[in-house]
Amino acid sequence: MKSRQNQIMRNFIYLLVFVTALQACSSKQELASTSYKKSETRLGQRKLGDIAEDEKNVRLRKLAIERLTNQRELGKVAQHEQNKQLRKLAIERLSNQRELGKVAEHEKDRQLRQLAISKLTDQRELGNVAENEKNTQLRKMAIKKLTDKRELAKVAQNEENNQLRKIALKKL
Repeated sequence: MKSRQNQIMRNFIYLLVFVTALQACSSKQELASTSYKKSETRLGQRKLGDIAEDEKNVRLRKLAIERLTNQRELGKVAQHEQNKQLRKLAIERLSNQRELGKVAEHEKDRQLRQLAISKLTDQRELGNVAENEKNTQLRKMAIKKLTDKRELAKVAQNEENNQLRKIALKKL
């Protein structure tokens, strides 16, 4: 029974990949309606997101994550996936600063928080990490990436660690 379900799911993934590839190869004449194409892409991304979140087979979830481009869907996977390697893959594919900020704030694994922080450029998100991160090294990493004077001033004013406060003050 399980084998049959896995085969059906595998066939569905293959079909989804085929349709996505076909769409990518199609000329503009074949898909004249841009709104149709966008809704098809959104639907495909939603389906991939569902597979990435709900599929029991780890390899199929990994395939779905690799195909995902929707940042909100990737953010959900990065925050809720049980498998650390798949969370890492989702974080690596994230570029949306808000989603990366959520991961940096809520991720339990220090290495994955570090990965998310390393990808952050948004000054508010970095300021949030600098203020709220428990790990001193990760707070230091965020402070070193800060360039916004207001965020640096908040850190300099509120930081309890003298070394980190000095780093923020030097950047002001």
